Amino acid sequence: MFDIESANRNRSYQTVDSNGIAQQGQGLQEKLTDLAQKFFPDSKLFSFNAINVISCYIMYIICWLTYWFSDMSWRCTTHFYGSHYGPDVGQQYQFHRLLTPMILHQNNMHIFFNTLGLLFFGFQLENYYGFKRFLSVYLMAGIGGNLLSIYWHYENFSLGASTGVFGILAFQCIYLYERKEQLGPKFNRQISSLAFILIINIVQSMTSPQIDGASHFGGFAFGLLMGLLFINNEWINKRKWIRLLIIIILILSTFYLTAKIISYNDGRENPVPTFDQLEKMSFIMNRGEKNEEKVGYCSKQLENYMQKKQQEQENKTPFG
Repeated sequence: MFDIESANRNRSYQTVDSNGIAQQGQGLQEKLTDLAQKFFPDSKLFSFNAINVISCYIMYIICWLTYWFSDMSWRCTTHFYGSHYGPDVGQQYQFHRLLTPMILHQNNMHIFFNTLGLLFFGFQLENYYGFKRFLSVYLMAGIGGNLLSIYWHYENFSLGASTGVFGILAFQCIYLYERKEQLGPKFNRQISSLAFILIINIVQSMTSPQIDGASHFGGFAFGLLMGLLFINNEWINKRKWIRLLIIIILILSTFYLTAKIISYNDGRENPVPTFDQLEKMSFIMNRGEKNEEKVGYCSKQLENYMQKKQQEQENKTPFG
């Protein structure tokens, strides 16, 4: 399905001494690289894309360890490590939350499919365009996707690398268009596969309330604009004003969304509370089971209590 031309396949591995110690190390690296390239052509162990994927899984393990060995609920665990929540960005100016959600994930399927997208498309694009261009597209797509997500769903918690992944999908469209002649018959096959992936994701974003469609759209739009800055196209190369216009659009869009997020609570009778305020309000209002102390928003005790109450409500019949 993913027919991708390989690059940098021929690598030299040198022995360092006669004891064979360095040779064994190089042999292991060669074996791992060859194994990875059987599934993901152009893959490199020492690349931003590989480090990014590994970082996602490391943070996922850290989140689970924190969840298991603390009293924090899963939502509060991921928030502690950087998931975004509108008021924290808009009122407390925690702008790092526009990037940190990109290495956090909700569950096994979430992290699997996001990292799978990075593995399929990321290596090829990083090899072709270089580390700096690939990184700039990925990060800008993440920032743009998270900004639009907060603008559209101010009171929601959100996390995941999908903002950057959709930016990479947009960048892949640029790559295929740029190499249309070189790819020949492969172009139609690859663009059809990419279109199918995008359509499936668009349908899921529109039909599932658990999927943050705004972040996907924002990531794709910002990724496409960033990709157009780096496209090697004769028509665009002769018209420098086009790239200048794209830069202006990116800057204005970023500032507009940021300004709207910061001013979201202005003039509201019931402003949306920040996360700290939410925790304090919950601590005051909620009690656990009988003879237990008051618990806050982040407590597993409250989470389990609320889930139990919700199940009781769902199990009730109209005549019960």
